[in-house]
Amino acid sequence: MNFKEFFFGKKVVNESSSAAKVQDKTEKPKDKPETFCYMLYMKPEEQEKLKELQQSLNIESGTLVDPEEFHCTVRYAKLKPGQTHELFTEWLDTLSLQTLKAYVEKFSIFGSEKDVLVAELDSQDLHDWNAKIDGWMAANGYAPSDYPKYKPHITLAEGVTDAPKFDKFKHRIEVKFTIHRVTNSQKKPVLEKDSEE
Repeated sequence: MNFKEFFFGKKVVNESSSAAKVQDKTEKPKDKPETFCYMLYMKPEEQEKLKELQQSLNIESGTLVDPEEFHCTVRYAKLKPGQTHELFTEWLDTLSLQTLKAYVEKFSIFGSEKDVLVAELDSQDLHDWNAKIDGWMAANGYAPSDYPKYKPHITLAEGVTDAPKFDKFKHRIEVKFTIHRVTNSQKKPVLEKDSEE
């Protein structure tokens, strides 16, 4: 399962057919490993800043992401047989979680089909936190990330093939992540916790 399938609802499973069948992504294929995803969300006032940025780009093709779904992934994890998310979520729940700050740095196209528009983020907070999470997961037997280099970002739209030009005077806005959320393979939250400052 690629990140587009994990975060965007439905998946085309037979594109060669004139009437492509659509499979709901919440159905877990039998041959796929269990997963969990640790993401950071923001409060409505922060969502509003990003929504204004998103709308200012005048994206004519594609589908805009609902501002309530704006998030930054800290870690997507594939579980080994017999593993669960519980060891991780129990540990995370013991921590004093912080507000993490970032700045929009540039626009890029991500995804296996090269059609997901993202705002890449400049943030020492996010890199340091990802390194801490990765280190704990490695020490506790979780598989390494599929992505060797962490690229924090927020998805703005899908079905877009060209990234808008970035203007650092108009587009470099600060965002604050204050909601820590972990979801399971079925994308159901198994932990949600606000930052403590």
